[in-house]
Order: sequence, then C-alpha cells, then structure tokens
Amino acid sequence: MKPPCYTLLVLSVEQSLSALYGELRQALGDQNCRLLLAGNAEDATHQLQQHTIHAILTDEQPEALALLQDLQPTSGNNPPLTCVLVTAGGELLTEIAHIDILLPLVPVPLLVHQLQRHLGRQQQLNDLRRKDSELTLLKNAIVHNVSHELKTPLLQVKSAVSLIAEDINNSVSQMAVTATTRLEMVIKNITLLADGMHADMHAIILNQAVDMALRNLRRSWQYKDDTGRVNCHFPEQIPPVMANQQGLSIVIQQLIENALKFSKETQSPVDVKVTFQGERVCISVADQGIGIAPDKLSQIFDTFYQVDSSSTKKYSGMGAGLAIVSLILDNHDVKIHVESKLGRGSTFWFELDTAEI
Repeated sequence: MKPPCYTLLVLSVEQSLSALYGELRQALGDQNCRLLLAGNAEDATHQLQQHTIHAILTDEQPEALALLQDLQPTSGNNPPLTCVLVTAGGELLTEIAHIDILLPLVPVPLLVHQLQRHLGRQQQLNDLRRKDSELTLLKNAIVHNVSHELKTPLLQVKSAVSLIAEDINNSVSQMAVTATTRLEMVIKNITLLADGMHADMHAIILNQAVDMALRNLRRSWQYKDDTGRVNCHFPEQIPPVMANQQGLSIVIQQLIENALKFSKETQSPVDVKVTFQGERVCISVADQGIGIAPDKLSQIFDTFYQVDSSSTKKYSGMGAGLAIVSLILDNHDVKIHVESKLGRGSTFWFELDTAEI
C-alpha cells in the first residue's frame, strides 16, 4: 500500500466538525490522503508527535481556534503546517491566528479540491526550499574545502617564488611574482567568502576587528607596502557592538583594500573612522581616489562587477570584494552605504547596534 500523499489533522473540539468528518475521510481516502481526528490538546499533541502532519483543519469555534494557537510551538519535526479554517460562510472572527487558507464548509468535493490544490502548491514550495537548503550546504562545503586545500600549496609556491625573485630579479621572476599575487588574491576571496558565511552575532570590541583587518593586509603581497597610508580615527571610548568578529574584520579589510587600490596613483591617505551616537556605531572608510560615477553606484556590489572593463587590467581584481562586503553585512541585517564623486574619492559606511553587556 502506498503511503498517504498528505495527512490532515482535524481539530473537532466538542465534535464541531464531526458531522463532516466521515464524508471528508471518504473523499480524501479516495485521493490517497489520511484524515486524523483530535478533540483536545492531548489528542492533538499525540497526533503531531506520531505522524507527519501536513495541514490542520478547524472551524470558527473559539475553543478550536484557541487549541490551534496553542499547538503551533509543538509541531516538532513536521513540515510547515498549513492551517485551514473551514467556514460556513458566517461572520468571521476578527482575530484568527495562524490561518493560511479559508475554505467553504460545503460542498465537500469543492473543499477537497481546494485543499489538495493548496497542499500541492505548499509541497512544491517545501521541495524547492529543501533543494535550496541542500544546494547551500553543498556550496558552503565546496567553498570551505577548496579554500582549505589551496592555502598550503599557495604558501609553498609563494615562498619559492619569493626566493627566486630575490636571487634572480628579472622579467621572468617578476612575472611569477605578479601571477602568484593574483592567485593569492583569488584564493583569499574564496576564503573570505567561506569565512563570511557565518552570522553568529555577539558583543565584540570594534578595535580588535580593525586590528585583525590591518594585520591581514600587512601579510598580503599586494597591500603590505600601502598599509602606512591607513589612518584610524577612533573616539576614546567605543561601546561594544553586536557582530560576528571575523565577518566584520573581513568587511573592514575589503573596504580598506578597495580604498587603497583606487587611490594608489595619488598615494593619498585612507581614513577609517568610527563614530557613535545613542545605540548606533558608524564605521566609515574614505579615500581620495578615482571615485565612482553616479550611474554605477547601484552596481558596484554585484559579484564580479567592474566599474570599467579597462579597470580589470589597470586595477587588478575580480570585482568580488564589495560583493563579499554586501553578503556579510546582509547576514548581519546591515546596509552598506556609499558616497562618491569622480576624481574626488569615495566613502563607504555602515552602522551597527551597540551591545548590551
């Protein structure tokens, strides 16, 4: 015998739906659906624990609606419950909690047809959510494994190329240094993307996140000689903020890298500033570089986007840095802002909530 497509639980407090139960059970049974009956909280809880319930049917009786509301937290491992109010067409209650769909009490064939259509759509949505969750887990595993496996050989290649460049300083060795630097940047972006996927938030000291960002920049070949241009402006006392420290450090690092890259020709300072007022702390990174045209501002956070196709050659990079910033801050439920003028530079900033400690 095939398992039922759907299992429905009828809340029939004081037998309010019992007259319809037999007819519904026969009609749904013909459609390979199972109908269960619960007359009180104990029965309903038992059914939820013992069976995979796809939908709960109730009517306008206050006792049944109250029971429905009390049952929501006890759904356990059930799929998202579809809550159906079977109404006789009278005046509906103004405060009906957890109701997903209204269906007519009679005729029964219409009730069954509408119910199956809704459950079918809900099942398709659940399947899509499950597949999306599985793909997300697979994507995260691939990103983490790739970044982990590439780090060690990159370190060995980087050390070997560095030694060769010291002994033989010619165009070939410099080509190897440039290629290794680009490879380091690609692997770094993959690693940052993997590390930035975590969004567990707690109270952190903002200075520590900035220090971590600067330490990572000093270790990179591309920006280790430019970090002297970074000026930090902090008030004497900064309240802790709610954030993921590693993710926040990655955001600050990427914004500083972006500022250093596009102000390299002017060798102008990059200012990292922290201000706070009330329960909000603002972090900004400003440069005096080439700036961004107004019509490009809405696109700069797209993955692999370059403001100008020629900038790929002039300013090395994949266009992933600001996309990583946006992804991490989205996980923090924080919006990134930018102001820029061509030839005058850019300022990126975002705000975090202070932490209660």
